[in-house]
Amino acid sequence: TESRVISSIILGMDFRAVQSLSLPIETAPLAEMAEVEWPCISKLTFHGVATHSGHMHHLRNIATRMPRLRNLALNLSRSKRVGRTSVFGPSSLPVAAEQIRLSSLKIAYPDPNDLLFSLPMTDLQQLSLHDRPRYHDHMFSGLLRVHWNAPILTATDCLSILTQMDLPRLSSLKVVYIADT
Repeated sequence: TESRVISSIILGMDFRAVQSLSLPIETAPLAEMAEVEWPCISKLTFHGVATHSGHMHHLRNIATRMPRLRNLALNLSRSKRVGRTSVFGPSSLPVAAEQIRLSSLKIAYPDPNDLLFSLPMTDLQQLSLHDRPRYHDHMFSGLLRVHWNAPILTATDCLSILTQMDLPRLSSLKVVYIADT
């Protein structure tokens, strides 16, 4: 199957030399990736459809095993069973998280309670807090309600994230949010 092929390729790589990974979340060997040190990865992208919360569970350990991570993109659509994207969750940051110095962060449906946003972000130049698939493209067709969960940030949630972050070098900002009701 696709999962076995992707897994054998990723786990067969020289972890000390890999600089960039862009993988479909559905077939990425997340549990195994969370057990390996990735000393040279500077760019990590997951795309596709998050079909269960287990996909999010491993992000915490994967990110903390990448000391040179500079570009993180989580462009994930949501099935009906999956909520917002959270890398570190709301409870406690692992000590290794302090080493993360992102210059680009792109997250579809971010969780405003994710402690990722409390990390020092003084090197961040690009920030995108967006939707995927585009909410307005599917809003009227009924496809969104049937197939996807679209937990778009409210204005208050968006402001909560932005006020947590110290962004002195930010040069590009994309936010998708809806008005508070």
